Amino acid sequence: MKSLGVILAGGGSRRMGGHDKALAALHDRRLVDIVFQRISSHTDQVIISGKNDYGLNIPAVPDDVKWPGGPVGGIFSVYQWVRSTGAKIDGLLTIPVDGPRFPEDLGLRLIGSRSAIAAVGDRLHPTFAWWALSDLDHLAPDVASGSLDSLKALAKRAGAVSVYWDDPRIFANINTPSDLEDWNKTDRATP
Repeated sequence: MKSLGVILAGGGSRRMGGHDKALAALHDRRLVDIVFQRISSHTDQVIISGKNDYGLNIPAVPDDVKWPGGPVGGIFSVYQWVRSTGAKIDGLLTIPVDGPRFPEDLGLRLIGSRSAIAAVGDRLHPTFAWWALSDLDHLAPDVASGSLDSLKALAKRAGAVSVYWDDPRIFANINTPSDLEDWNKTDRATP
């Protein structure tokens, strides 16, 4: 399967006080650099869903107003970009820029012929997901009309399978300055 890694970095970082999460430093490394390095080993190519490439010299695809806001809009803006370029891609592996601890086997376990999302117990983590382009083709009209604007609803309509891990910490996000401070004090597992 030909896969495209998508770093979801288009949010407003409101809980970070408006400071771009991608630039936040975890152990003296920017979050975007950590996630880029880690997702690169899972996919054939990596792009940013957002306005900035952060000096990584990879495509950055800003949200198109045709799509709803939030991560659904980011995913479909990237989907539209893939379709417009004619790239031979089977799907999108999405990772949020503020989730640098995702498991090493994420791509191996999610990428397949149908959409799949990460889960721990009864909690879904739909920003850590594989979106088969064939599913996105089918759902694009509903998303454009505004009737699908959440990732969980999108996953349900796509028939995405849930793939389970045991440790909820691997899907934790850094959402606030205090989260970042805590991770810098305690987390040594993130490269």
